[in-house]
Amino acid sequence: MKPTPDIVDSITQRVMERLATTSSVEARAAETPAAGLLIDDPVITEAVLEQRVDGSQTIRIASSSIVTPSARDFLKIRRISWSQNGRPPCARTTSGSWKTIVLSSSPALESLLQSMAGNWNRETPSDLADAIVRSVSAVCRGDGHGVLLSTDQPEVAACLANRNTRVRAAPIADAGQLRELNESMSPNLVCIPPRQHSFVNLRNLVRAFTAAAPQEPTDWPE
Repeated sequence: MKPTPDIVDSITQRVMERLATTSSVEARAAETPAAGLLIDDPVITEAVLEQRVDGSQTIRIASSSIVTPSARDFLKIRRISWSQNGRPPCARTTSGSWKTIVLSSSPALESLLQSMAGNWNRETPSDLADAIVRSVSAVCRGDGHGVLLSTDQPEVAACLANRNTRVRAAPIADAGQLRELNESMSPNLVCIPPRQHSFVNLRNLVRAFTAAAPQEPTDWPE
């Protein structure tokens, strides 16, 4: 069913209301004194972090500093929580796991999820607004490498999820499209319509998503 403007407005209002609680908690956390090692080198590379981190698990990076891809990889591999420009610390990802949020399902999707149960954590939302809130929260918490949202309204879900600046959501039609997007934006939230895909198509799509953990592009706008 194609969503009407009234339905989209209703979903948007519910999403924003539910996310408001999360945002207020983050705002209160930002008011507390900053903790962690401060690194303010003009350019922060892996070599700089090797010398400066010295066992710290939480670091702050100056807003004027440039963080190179090698530095980001270093932080991710070492599972170090870090922040820059006053943004909340980037959560450390749960090693080896992915999350799937299933609002709409199909026999093909159920078969696929059953075969991948060891590496995927599943949640079942009550409605689209709940699905979006769960997806955004999982991304912001670093709850797994990435999130797969199964819904009959992937475009609406991706659009609303992208209201959070830490989310890079995309509605995906096939594995080829996802592989292209992995190069340009590396989505951390993939929205798919399960009833439009066979088992093989879904398997290929998931393989394309999990080929590498999503990483924020170095030139991604804040």
